[in-house]
Amino acid sequence: MRKWVELLSILPELRHPNLLGHGYRVAEYTKKVAQAMGVYSDELYYVAFLHDIGKIIIPEMVLTKTRNLETEEIAIMKEHPVYSEKLIGKIDALKSYAQWARWHHEYVNGKGYPDGIPSLSLPLEVRILAVCNAYAALTEDRPYRKAFTSKEAKAELKKSVGSRWDADVVEVACRVLKPIKFDTTDYEDIIKREKRLYAPILRLQAIYRIGEEIKNLSDVENFFRRVLLIIKDVLKIEGKYFLLVPEGNSLKVVAQVGANENVVGLRMPTDKGLSTYAFKHRVPVISNDVSRDLRFYPTPGEDVKSEIAIPVIIRNKVVGVIDIESKEKDSFSMYDRQFIEAVAGTIAPVLQAAEVMLRLKELAFIDSLTGAYTYAYLENEFERLISTADRDRRKFALVFIDLDSLKRVNDTMGHLYGDRLLTLLVEVFKRNLRKSDFIVRYGGDEFIVILWGSDREEAVSTIERIKEIFEKESLEKIGGETEKPHSFSYGVAIYPEHGKKLTKLIKEADSEMYRFKALRKGLL
Repeated sequence: MRKWVELLSILPELRHPNLLGHGYRVAEYTKKVAQAMGVYSDELYYVAFLHDIGKIIIPEMVLTKTRNLETEEIAIMKEHPVYSEKLIGKIDALKSYAQWARWHHEYVNGKGYPDGIPSLSLPLEVRILAVCNAYAALTEDRPYRKAFTSKEAKAELKKSVGSRWDADVVEVACRVLKPIKFDTTDYEDIIKREKRLYAPILRLQAIYRIGEEIKNLSDVENFFRRVLLIIKDVLKIEGKYFLLVPEGNSLKVVAQVGANENVVGLRMPTDKGLSTYAFKHRVPVISNDVSRDLRFYPTPGEDVKSEIAIPVIIRNKVVGVIDIESKEKDSFSMYDRQFIEAVAGTIAPVLQAAEVMLRLKELAFIDSLTGAYTYAYLENEFERLISTADRDRRKFALVFIDLDSLKRVNDTMGHLYGDRLLTLLVEVFKRNLRKSDFIVRYGGDEFIVILWGSDREEAVSTIERIKEIFEKESLEKIGGETEKPHSFSYGVAIYPEHGKKLTKLIKEADSEMYRFKALRKGLL
């Protein structure tokens, strides 16, 4: 009987090679813990083997998704123990024990699924199966994380004692369990064939998912990233996924998955790269060994072995390029090309509409007089700034700037002169800031500069250098009736030490700026 049980347990796992052998491992772990606790039986061993058989009913797009499941997808996944019970119940020898599989995701606190039963009211065998399943899952690679070590997995189990797991079972499991390997050699050919047979279905599902995303479209930039995630879910190729759009004669990255988020906004060379070739010649490009391809444009520090670039075309106009880089040679097939072309055709109208939407958004985010960003842009970007800073443990400086005596300048020299001065100030800053920095017009003669990664000393040094350039150019380029250079006052606040909210940082920098003015006038 064991051979038949093992074969049945493998069937859902063949659809998800990372989990191959999961049923075997859970059965062996359950056997060890159950023996140590005096409740072992062959029936428990076989149910443990088959506890996930219900996953054979779960759609592939849910089962193998590499990112967080949506609410509806979570509900679908939570049905697998119900199906496991029904399928195991078809085996006469295990019919009376099938509920053990149904309850292997129930918790001590009653917040498990599918029934929400406090597991201390269930048989001890169920609680053993639940802990052993959790230990197996933690020590296996998953699409969204690497495997925990045995020590790490046991620490995780202990964290949830009393809420999820039975304390007695965890104590025994931590004492007797260690990870077991599973030989996948006999199944590798089956896995390859299964992938080939499933490919058309997966691709249809992906197009459907993209269609659903379009129906609920609210955030264009996030939509494009989700499209790339869907492509990755289907191709299962580890690499970097990009969506680029034309800007003048070059391509600009507007979305990425798997790369550094700082690449968004970068422009490709106008005469290099496979994506540029696909854009200019309006043809798909597959290069399964980029070392032999003269069109390939290597990025410093990146290890790319193969690349595919597919143009997104609507009404004979290229409105974007989907580009994927892989660290492995021979990563891309004709089937991959056909799939990405289908995706490109689906998103082409959205990409064309997005071009208009993004330009409208730029108009809302760019000050019409000076060319600086508007305060609305800073509000929009601030959450991204702080999340990146927190993740990378970086600082950034917010500098509040006030152009000195603009009212007097307007009254004596005229508003056109004052406007030229404001415009020059922004021009000087743009020329002398890094790509990661930017200037915002806060209102009237007040500006805010964001200096990424800068502490106070670095911020002051940068602003003093730019201040000197502005003073010099205000005489050379504007001149007028004054022989004195125009200047500005400033104050600096550092995230996070001066605050974590935009309003707090502005208040701190503004207060320092006024102290700066007062000191200069001899009022302090």
